[in-house]
Amino acid sequence: MHPPRGCQEDLLASSCHCTGGDAFKLWVRMESEDSSGVVGLLIVAVIYVGVTIVAIGFVYIYLKHVHMNGRMLDIYRRVNSSADDLFIPHDYEISERELRAICAYAKRWRGVGGEHRIVSHCDYEFVDPVMLQSTSEKTTHLAIHTCNPADGSRSLWRQFIRSPDGAVLEVVSNTSAALSSEVRGLEKLLEGGNGGAGIGEIEGRGYFAGAV
Repeated sequence: MHPPRGCQEDLLASSCHCTGGDAFKLWVRMESEDSSGVVGLLIVAVIYVGVTIVAIGFVYIYLKHVHMNGRMLDIYRRVNSSADDLFIPHDYEISERELRAICAYAKRWRGVGGEHRIVSHCDYEFVDPVMLQSTSEKTTHLAIHTCNPADGSRSLWRQFIRSPDGAVLEVVSNTSAALSSEVRGLEKLLEGGNGGAGIGEIEGRGYFAGAV
């Protein structure tokens, strides 16, 4: 059975009713020209498979990198990565470069009444008395005070803590609550308590030696 004349001239003609869908048009065309629609069926199958693979690829890339700003990729990395591969900074952590810039600015600062700022730091080491072979943990405290030469008063401007894991944090109200026990001990030492150096210009040494 041969297709109508309108289909032989143009498959898109309004008089052509020999095909019921796009998937069968190539079959009818190949059957009318080569007496076999198998080749047209194979071509349609290859085209459909190729388009499906491309569509799946775009959906995969979208869900992985674009959807919710890459949330799926982030979840995959969090589930499959080790603890050493993940780095989450503290809320008030700053870089050493920023700390040195703050200290340099504090040293240059002068107030209208002759006020100036001094930078001091202390190193405190903790050794577990139970573990004989334990290594000491060093905590460094850096404080910047504003000095008033008129009355000799001194007020704390900013202060920073370097924890034993190497993180440098600025000590604010929330951080003091999180590190309450450690900060209270440091504040007592800085106020002139036993076992530590008093507030003032301290000889440059330790981690903050280049900043003070």
